[in-house]
Amino acid sequence: PASRPVQSFLNIRVADIQQCYADWQARGAEFLTPPQDMGAEWRAYIKDPDGYIIEVGQMKPNPPATLSNTWDGKE
Repeated sequence: PASRPVQSFLNIRVADIQQCYADWQARGAEFLTPPQDMGAEWRAYIKDPDGYIIEVGQMKPNPPATLSNTWDGKE
């Protein structure tokens, strides 16, 4: 509807968010937050030259799966 403003979202995935944060900040990027631990990933927010907010994220590696040692071999 015309009463609701248009919204959009941009997320950029990087391999090393700490390095990206340092490099981009050194080049004058305006970060709104430093990288933050959000559980399954790290996130930081940056404002582009036009004022749009962009999420920069790095996925964390999945922890190794473990098997339960409670199974006794009987069904």
